[in-house]
Amino acid sequence: MLTEQQILNTYLKTKIIHIDEWDADVTMRQLSLWELDEHINFCDECGNRALQLTSLIVRSLHNEDGSRVFPDTNKDIVILAKNLDGKLIEKLYDIVYEFNQGFDYPLFDVTISIEDE
Repeated sequence: MLTEQQILNTYLKTKIIHIDEWDADVTMRQLSLWELDEHINFCDECGNRALQLTSLIVRSLHNEDGSRVFPDTNKDIVILAKNLDGKLIEKLYDIVYEFNQGFDYPLFDVTISIEDE
């Protein structure tokens, strides 16, 4: 039987990807439900597609020690959206999207059906 400790010791998957445009490797981590919720709330407030795509990227890129590459999330989102090449943002977004198994936006448009027995 699965224990509480086994569940708590389950970590989100990571993947090292090489970014040709930066000539560097970065660690991408799956987003937690908390981070996805932060992303959705940010997107609801901003309404800007560039910021929405960049938000997901900023929340996904991590250092080897697990800390975010861009620690000042909202500030970094705006800076990157204004300064990165649009094709690079879309490329990184596609990688993040695929790594998170292609979640649909908005993430909480889920219908749960419980049948009576």
